[in-house]
Amino acid sequence: MVRIGLGLVLVSAWFAAPVAISRQLVPPAQHPSFAGTWTPSEPARTDVLFSNGLGWIPGNGQLIIEQRPDRFTLTKEVPDDKLDPILDVNGQYFKTVVYRIIVPAGRRGGFGAAGDQRPSSWQGDRLVFQDSRSGGRPLSMTFSLDGERLKLETHSAVGGGRENNIAEWFTRVR
Repeated sequence: MVRIGLGLVLVSAWFAAPVAISRQLVPPAQHPSFAGTWTPSEPARTDVLFSNGLGWIPGNGQLIIEQRPDRFTLTKEVPDDKLDPILDVNGQYFKTVVYRIIVPAGRRGGFGAAGDQRPSSWQGDRLVFQDSRSGGRPLSMTFSLDGERLKLETHSAVGGGRENNIAEWFTRVR
């Protein structure tokens, strides 16, 4: 009886060792969570940015963020009085955008030999996305926490060597 029990213990330990070692070599990534419902911390400033096409939402709007380790969903709640003029000009409005967060984890399939061409990455505690929907202009968005507030920085190349760098701050309401 003792030999069988000892053999089972040794076999179990032999199979469990690689799992324990692999967990020690790759510590879990600790990144901040931006999930929640956010409103502009400076509504008047946000209204000016939105009216000039530089802000994400108006001062009375909301950002709703859902976050998973591999996916980031950004929903922009814009009141009708601000949305109707956009629809009059563009005929469309993209309310929700889902971004893939690239999780470095060895070999992954599905991207082909060149890898993923939609870069997104964690840079320390900041989450950075490259967005190509901005009419062909390169646009990057960086999400970070500034104390208890969400900081959203956008950087876009305007042309002729000019660029826009905008920072917006949001307060979590849920």
